[in-house]
Amino acid sequence: MQSDKRVEPISLVDELRKVKEKEYVDEGDDVTIRCSACDMPLVQLVVTRSHVDVSQKIVAECCHCGDKSFVETINGMFALGACEGSSISTMDIIDQDTRDGIIFMDVLIKTKK
Repeated sequence: MQSDKRVEPISLVDELRKVKEKEYVDEGDDVTIRCSACDMPLVQLVVTRSHVDVSQKIVAECCHCGDKSFVETINGMFALGACEGSSISTMDIIDQDTRDGIIFMDVLIKTKK
């Protein structure tokens, strides 16, 4: 017996993004942002103040292959550090908005060798 339901194709990229995008990171958590293509570690983040009303979507640009990391969502403030093999070139706020007293930012971190 055949089903009338249509099965939508699953995008591997969409599924990987779901796995990589975390709902939140707790204060004191240590996060390594890696390139989505070559998997090289790019930057290290430590959440320092999760109680601050700031939500940041962070993407790092890879100095090794030119691709980017998956999106990492950080709620609160964080400390940023380089990983072995790469250093931080620039950190730019691409977009910023305030809703209901919460600041939302999209951040692009560019790395260099």
